[in-house]
Amino acid sequence: MTNTDITSETLNGEARANAVWVTATETRRSTTTSELWLAVASFAAIVIAGYFSDALSVDRAWLFATIVMAAYIVSRGLAKVGSSDPMTIDATRAKGA
Repeated sequence: MTNTDITSETLNGEARANAVWVTATETRRSTTTSELWLAVASFAAIVIAGYFSDALSVDRAWLFATIVMAAYIVSRGLAKVGSSDPMTIDATRAKGA
């Protein structure tokens, strides 16, 4: 998403139009995504099941919970690979004017 803001300023009696582009990131903060809360809920459910279930040992529960959190971290990293921090570009300087 790109926003363009065009302003006019007077410098030494000459009017000059400046175009400023502001680019934004493509990903959201982790706390606003459902993936984080799903990973946290899965982690808690697996650990609780390990302590209270006879079918799942505690060691295996911690292993599965670690795998869930590692998968979440990798998925966030992949989501952020193509995005960058917001930055402002002055079009007149970019053209060399």
